[in-house]
Amino acid sequence: MRRIKESEGERVYWKMEALSATFFVFAENRLELVRRLRELENPENRSKVFGVRNREVLRLFQRDITRLLHNFLAAVYTLKEHTRNLTRELYDGRPFNSEYERKTTALFSDSAFARFVQDLRRWMVHEGLLPVEVRLYDTGKNGELVSSVVLNADDLRCWKDWVAPAREYLASTTSDLRLLDVVEGYSFLVQGFYSWLEKRMLEIHSVALLEVGELESRLNALYGVTDRR
Repeated sequence: MRRIKESEGERVYWKMEALSATFFVFAENRLELVRRLRELENPENRSKVFGVRNREVLRLFQRDITRLLHNFLAAVYTLKEHTRNLTRELYDGRPFNSEYERKTTALFSDSAFARFVQDLRRWMVHEGLLPVEVRLYDTGKNGELVSSVVLNADDLRCWKDWVAPAREYLASTTSDLRLLDVVEGYSFLVQGFYSWLEKRMLEIHSVALLEVGELESRLNALYGVTDRR
C-alpha cells in the first residue's frame, strides 16, 4: 500500500481522474443546455411555447436557457483552467509540453470561433446577460413557422471588449447566431481535444500506470480488494 501511494502511476491516475471529473461537469452542462434548446425548437412544442396565452411559458424557457448557457460557459472556463494547471504540473519543462501547446494553439488560440465562445463568458461576467432571443421564421418546407434560439449579432457587435479574433468572427457573420450551432460547434472541438489528451497521457505514463496496476493486483490477491481500474 505504501508503494502504491508513493508511486508515479498513482499520482498520475488521480490527476487524470480529477481532469475527468472536470470534463464531466462540462459535458453534463452542455447536455442540459442542448436538451433545452432542442425542446424549444421542437415543432411539437410550438403551441405550448408560442401561444398568445402562454407568454409566461416562453419567458421561463428563455430564462432557463440563459441560466444553462451561463453554466455551460462557466464550465468551459473551468475546464480550460484545470487542464492548463494540470499540464503545467505534470509536463512543465518536458517534451510533451511543447506538443500540448501546439495542439491548444491550433484548436483554440488560433480559432476565431473558439475565441468568440470563450469571450461569451467574459460578456456574461462583466457586461450582463447575453442577448438570447427566441425567433420564429417562416422558412419551413411548406412555409410553416420554424423556431430557433439565437444570439442577436447586432447586440453582440456593440460590445467593445471582444478580443481581436472574436471580433473578426462576429464581423464575418451575416445573421444572428443559432445558439445550438455555437454550443455544438465548440463542444466538438473540446471533445476531440480531450480524447487526444487522454490518449497521449496514457501513452506517456503507460509504464507507471502498469506498475501501479500490478501492485494493486498483488494487493487484491492478498486482501481481496476490488480493482478500481
